[in-house]
Amino acid sequence: MVTSVYEIALFLLRVVTGFIMWQHGAQKLYGMLGGTQAAAFTPAWMAGGAEFIGGIALAAGFLTRPIALILAIDMAVLYATRFLPEGFPPIVNRQGEVVCLIFSMTLLLAFTGPGRASVDGLAGSAARSPGRLGGLRTRMPAALGVVRVMMGLLFLSYGLRKMFGLLGGEAEPFLTLQWFAGEIELFGGAAIIAGLFTRPIAFLCS
Repeated sequence: MVTSVYEIALFLLRVVTGFIMWQHGAQKLYGMLGGTQAAAFTPAWMAGGAEFIGGIALAAGFLTRPIALILAIDMAVLYATRFLPEGFPPIVNRQGEVVCLIFSMTLLLAFTGPGRASVDGLAGSAARSPGRLGGLRTRMPAALGVVRVMMGLLFLSYGLRKMFGLLGGEAEPFLTLQWFAGEIELFGGAAIIAGLFTRPIAFLCS
């Protein structure tokens, strides 16, 4: 039962991440979905190509680990060069926050692999030699810890904004729906960082 739930969660994570990456690529390559088309053969255009093709491959679970790793590096470079200079933490800039989230999702997929419900899984390539990045799976607990702390910090930041008006926000009125959301995010984010009751609290935060 636990294995099947894990596979379903991994499938959803991979498909949603792939779709988001495809959208980013479509914006840069073709100006679709409200985006601005990048000039041909510029760094933004090449990044858009990687995101467009990589997003499709990621959703299908094809060459998942190398593509997820490339996309994670793409997001890390984008955040460091464009959004980090505008302020920290990520929630001070909506687009920067999204880039940070996508980085976490692609990094996690690079370590977990595609799961069984994928092209790689059906072809049996999900468990091939470490030379094809299969060895990343052995380091998955450490990667999971990094992603857990990053997610916890994002939730904690939202809680601090709603509860105390910090990080460029305004405190929410006492006992309103947003105030209760801030309580969940504040204490839930701290618990996720610490790894305390991680599964139920992460589910509640989601």
